[in-house]
Amino acid sequence: MENWYALRVRSNHEIVVQSGLRHRGIDEFLPGYRTKSRWSDRVKEIYRPLFPGYVFARFDPSQRLPILMLPGFVHIIGFGNGPEPVDEGELQAVRRFVDSALPIMPWPYIR
Repeated sequence: MENWYALRVRSNHEIVVQSGLRHRGIDEFLPGYRTKSRWSDRVKEIYRPLFPGYVFARFDPSQRLPILMLPGFVHIIGFGNGPEPVDEGELQAVRRFVDSALPIMPWPYIR
């Protein structure tokens, strides 16, 4: 059975890894938000990942070679020797927030 896993990716490579997963036919999820960024000559709205450095993917861990070869991929999050699946209920909750019209952004710390 295919579960969802968190993939650690190089800094600013979230979209590269997401498109590589999509190109290989692997289900992917990169939650994000829109924010305004100011340059010296303009203000532009850009898409930023909600969890910088991470992309979620659904795959069979025994068939992970195509993922390991992705440019920008670092490792699959897990405990011990194997990858640890992410609770699908947690991802659905994040998906609901992202799909809502509510403003969202990462929080620097949680108490």
